[in-house]
Amino acid sequence: MKKGVILSTALLLLAAVVLYFAVFKKPATVTQECVCSDGTVHTQDCRVDGKGCEPCECTEYTIWCDPDTDLCWQDPQREAYNYDDIGLIPKATIQYCEELVLGGYDDWRVPTIKELRTLIAGNPDTEAGGACPIDEDCTFMESWAVSCMGSTFGKGPGVNGCYLKEGLTGTCDKPDVYSAGHFLEVWAIESAIDDERWIASIMPEIGGVCFNHICSVGDVRCVRNAPSEPVTCAEKDECTPGTTRGCQCEGYQKPAGAQVCDENGSCWSPCECTGYTRNPEISSECYNNICPKSDKLELTINLPEGATLPFEPHMLIAFFYDAKRWGEFPPGRPPDGGTDTNQVIKPGMPPYKMSVPACTYYGEYSLEGDYQLYIHLQLREKFPPIPLAADYYWGNKQKPFTFPLNGSDHQAASLKVDITLESVALASCPADRPVRCSDGICVADASECASCGDGKPVPDDTQVLTCRYKSSFTDDNCADFPMNQAWTTSDVENFCKDMQGADASTVVVTQGNSCMVEKGMSSDSKRCVSEESGKKWYAYGVPSFVCSTIMGGENESGPFCEEY
Repeated sequence: MKKGVILSTALLLLAAVVLYFAVFKKPATVTQECVCSDGTVHTQDCRVDGKGCEPCECTEYTIWCDPDTDLCWQDPQREAYNYDDIGLIPKATIQYCEELVLGGYDDWRVPTIKELRTLIAGNPDTEAGGACPIDEDCTFMESWAVSCMGSTFGKGPGVNGCYLKEGLTGTCDKPDVYSAGHFLEVWAIESAIDDERWIASIMPEIGGVCFNHICSVGDVRCVRNAPSEPVTCAEKDECTPGTTRGCQCEGYQKPAGAQVCDENGSCWSPCECTGYTRNPEISSECYNNICPKSDKLELTINLPEGATLPFEPHMLIAFFYDAKRWGEFPPGRPPDGGTDTNQVIKPGMPPYKMSVPACTYYGEYSLEGDYQLYIHLQLREKFPPIPLAADYYWGNKQKPFTFPLNGSDHQAASLKVDITLESVALASCPADRPVRCSDGICVADASECASCGDGKPVPDDTQVLTCRYKSSFTDDNCADFPMNQAWTTSDVENFCKDMQGADASTVVVTQGNSCMVEKGMSSDSKRCVSEESGKKWYAYGVPSFVCSTIMGGENESGPFCEEY
C-alpha cells in the first residue's frame, strides 16, 4: 500500500474520532447546588470546563401580557402545580404580591375583580362586561345572581379545561381542603360593600365569579400594569452561564430569592423572589380555632318513619344560621356556624351521628345569640346544593338554639338533639306560596317554577311503588310501578327479581320515592314505558335499543312532570 493512501486513511480515522467526540461525546459535567427564586435549593449539572450549566430545576414563572388590556400577569398562578399547597387567605395574597419580584419588577399587586374577569373566557355572563353583577360596588346578596354561577366543570377553552384566555398556563383543579368537592378560587382585592368578611374571586374551573370568606383559602395570580419587558441584567460581572446565587428581597423576614448568570457569562439577573413565608400578624384571627372550646350540638339524624334510601347519598350537611338573618327556607347563603367537618361527602346510610360546634366556619370566634340549624341530605351531586325533590332536609319553622348554652360563656358543653328529616317533595309550602317546584322552591303559582318544563310543580308520587336494583347492565336500575295500575309491593318485588340480568339480592322496593321525581325532571331524561299483564310500568335511563328490543316498550323523552 502506498504511503499516501495510508496517510489519507489515518487522517480520515482521526477526523472521525474528532467528529465523534465533538458530536456524540458529552462534555464532562459535575453536579452542584443551585438556588431557586422561591428560596429552595436544588441541583444542576455544570461543565467542568466552566462553559455553562443546565438550568436549575425550579418552579418557573413568566410574565403574560394581555393584548386586550394594559395588564401583565404572573403566569402560572402561585404554586399552580403543587397540589400539596392548600392556598392563601385573602390578606396573605396582598403580602405575597407585594413581595413578589418577577421579570425584574417589584410592583406586583392583587388584581381587582374587574381585572380578573378580563381573564375569563368561554362563559359570556362572567367575562368582562358580562351580566354577572360582581364588581367593586357589589353587595353580598347580589353576588348570588344566576349569571355569576358559571358553566360546566372543566369544559373551558383554556389550558386544562379552565375558563381562561388562550396563552395563560396553570391549573384550576386544586382542591379546597376546607370545602369538600370544591376547588381553589382566585382572589381579587375587593370585599362586598356591605360585609367586608366576603372577598371577591373567580372560579376558573367553571368560569364563575363569587365572594368567599375572608378566612377561606384560594389561589392568587398577581398583576402589574404594562409594559413588562423582562429585565435581564442587574449587575455586570463575569460568571459561569446558568449558575445561580442566593439573594434577598424586601418584605417579611427578607424573602430569599435567586439571581442567574446570563448566557454570555457577563451579567447577573435581578434578584427574583417568588416564595412566601406567612406573617403571623396578618389575619391572626383566622388561625385561632376556637371551635374545640365552643359549645356544640350532638345530633342523631334519622329519616321519616318508613322512608328508605335507594343508594348512599352524595352529601350530608348541618350548619348554623343567624336567626336575625334567617330569611326564607331553605337558606340561600353561606352558613354562619359549623365547620368543614359538618359537610360530609358519601356519609353512608342513615341514621347519622354528627357534632356541630357553635363556632364560625374557620374558628375565628364562638357563636353568641340565637341561631337556626339547617340540615340537608343530598342524594345526588349538584352545585349549588339546592334541595331537590328526592332529597331530605330539616330546619323549617324550628325554634332557634341560643348560645352559649348556659347563657353566659362557652365551656365546650354539648346538647343532644334527635332530628327527623323531612322529604323535600312532601314538605308543605307556606300559605302564600303553596306550590312546590321540582327544584324544591315554593312559589305562588306553578307558572313561576323555573324547572321541569314549562312551570310545572313536583308530581305527587305518594301512590307510586319504585324498584331499584343492580344488574349485569348497570348498578343504577330504577323503575316506577303506579299503584293505580293495580301494582302491589309483592308484585313489584317479584317482577324486579325476575328481570333479565338482575341481581335479586339487591332489589329494594319503596313507596313515595319515585324515579320520576329523582331522575325524570330534567330535559335530557329518558324513560321506557312497558306493560306486564296489562299493567304499565316505567323504567328510567334505559338505552333505547334495550327498551324496544328486550323490554318491548316505547321510548319517551323528558322532562316528566305529570303524575302517572
